[in-house]
Amino acid sequence: MSTQSSMDHPTQQATKALQHVTTLMEMKAHAACYYREDHKTPLAQIVKTFDNDLSVTGVIVLDGLRRHMVLSRVGTERILARPYCRELFLSKPVDTLMEVWPYEPMEFPGNTPVSDAVNLALQRPVECRYEPIIAVEDDQTYYLLDLFPLLNEQCRSLSSALVDLKRQQEARRQAESERERLHHRLVALSRQSGMAEIATGVLHNVGNVLNSVNVSANTINNKLQQSRLPNLGKTLDLIDQHRGNLGEFFSADEKGLKIPGYMTKLYEALNLEHQAIADELDSLVRSVEHIKHIVSAQQSHAKVTVTNEKLQLEDLVEDAIAMNRNSLDRHGVRIERDFCNLPSIQADRHMVLQILVNLISNAKKAMGANPVNDRKITIRSFMTEDDNSKPMAHITVTDNGTGIAVDDLDKIFTRGFTTDKQGHGFGLHNSANNAAMMKGSLTVNSSGLGQGATFELTLPMGQATSQSRELAA
Repeated sequence: MSTQSSMDHPTQQATKALQHVTTLMEMKAHAACYYREDHKTPLAQIVKTFDNDLSVTGVIVLDGLRRHMVLSRVGTERILARPYCRELFLSKPVDTLMEVWPYEPMEFPGNTPVSDAVNLALQRPVECRYEPIIAVEDDQTYYLLDLFPLLNEQCRSLSSALVDLKRQQEARRQAESERERLHHRLVALSRQSGMAEIATGVLHNVGNVLNSVNVSANTINNKLQQSRLPNLGKTLDLIDQHRGNLGEFFSADEKGLKIPGYMTKLYEALNLEHQAIADELDSLVRSVEHIKHIVSAQQSHAKVTVTNEKLQLEDLVEDAIAMNRNSLDRHGVRIERDFCNLPSIQADRHMVLQILVNLISNAKKAMGANPVNDRKITIRSFMTEDDNSKPMAHITVTDNGTGIAVDDLDKIFTRGFTTDKQGHGFGLHNSANNAAMMKGSLTVNSSGLGQGATFELTLPMGQATSQSRELAA
């Protein structure tokens, strides 16, 4: 005697809104209605069940306490439609048909992600691609799931990705607006304070970061313009046009047969787009936060305060590289790292980041005349002890660019001095001042013109005393 599975009646299932899910077990409320039958049940009885209840998409045939196979409505109809098969099998026990049943059941643990199950199910041969799959909740509880609800769930995931991308686009717009607002505010504060050195130095540092912000914003904009999201809308429209006969459309129509595979590839492409944009947004947000800190320091007008915190110096190097990444890539600059896994130090995060961003940007500019395949920045970290046996952390930034004349080495950190025709001579001056405020130093070494240059940032490993300095106008 047949017993219906312990699940909602199909009419009740139809009233449930399909929620956004991630695993097969979360789909069990939308599982296809099915029956469990003994392997000795006459096939005619199962066919009668199919005829009387169109919601039944399959039967799980049991052999003792173990599931033996899945008898689907579509598969049964295909076999019985063959010559003499109805007369041969209909009056016999279902296990007679099981001996020639061509479709191996596909079984997944209940915690399998929907996307993984769909991808594997679509790799089956065409004739059994749309056979139901089985989700196993425990050793004796099975759920029969049609592929179509799972495909619908993937469509919902893609739609969700579209919403996320729109949100990210809005976040980019807001970040650009904030950047402009902060820039104008900074200029206004500079005029009000009348402190030319502070304003010029801050604007120089903001300019370095704004370049990274602008590149990130343009990268995000280009990715959104080239996005494959419009293809998702066209595909969903095509599916919607065949809403009344999705089974036939997906299994017989030439376009319908291509949709599952196409949706899988589209889903993967959109995931890559989503991750790339998220990475760019993360870089953009960090840059805007750095600008905010620079502006916040400017608001004190005459006082710059060191705020020490526990830092991983090599992580800040990676942040500085990331803020220059697009510009470095555009100019063909390679970064080589030689890190020693420095212990954490106590220093001002934004001051250190400001120094590193400036050093990497200057190194890139110094190699502008080099062939594209000969532009390399080497960043090294190491530890030493000073004359008082106190541990010191070192970061060196070395380029193979134009180098510095020996006579200019003593002037390189002087305010207003620069070897860059387009520079103003404020970046290295402020960087050296900031290093000194953190009880450290910034030095330079070069063998001369054409020999490249090495800038070395040295900071104490222990906690430096928080201090402030008054800057003259």
